[in-house]
Amino acid sequence: MRKLIAGLLVAAPLAAAAAELPIFDAHMHYSHDAWDVLPPKEVIAILKKAGVRRALVSSSGDDGQQRLKSEAPELIVTELRRTAPAATPARGSATTRCRPISRSG
Repeated sequence: MRKLIAGLLVAAPLAAAAAELPIFDAHMHYSHDAWDVLPPKEVIAILKKAGVRRALVSSSGDDGQQRLKSEAPELIVTELRRTAPAATPARGSATTRCRPISRSG
């Protein structure tokens, strides 16, 4: 019984501290196929209801993330994204064609 009480005394403050930590969504997509299904105002409402304090957003093109940012600039962090050319059987995947960046001297 003493071990149980000691465990609860240790765990309770840790649980309370964890409940107070802000939520940061570090990987969110909002591209053209989602705009009609879930307009920006609804997305922001869902994020706020879930307790998300900041969200890193990317979209195919820049429009999706800019739509969200205009609704809640304090919440949305836009991500710079380079769109690779579409892969084809002749070219292989975009990943296999990337070359590492190197500096000389």
